[in-house]
Amino acid sequence: MIMFVGMVVNGLWYYIKHIVHENGYETHLFWGHWQDILNLQQLIAKEQDANKKIQFKTLLFSFYAILFVMFVGFFIICVFNRF
Repeated sequence: MIMFVGMVVNGLWYYIKHIVHENGYETHLFWGHWQDILNLQQLIAKEQDANKKIQFKTLLFSFYAILFVMFVGFFIICVFNRF
């Protein structure tokens, strides 16, 4: 289960890379992931189209929520399995 959530987070991360690249920001395939998140936040701040702004905010919120679920799940697995 935690592996599936990790794959979803990774997929969202690369979708964010795609979105910011389409909107003129520089992205790299294998590094700069956190910079892409900051670029998405900048894109949200300057977006004029209300529908796109809502979509970008939803994408960012979904990313953070699923990342949080992944870390909580990993923490629970570590505590109860006592690595």
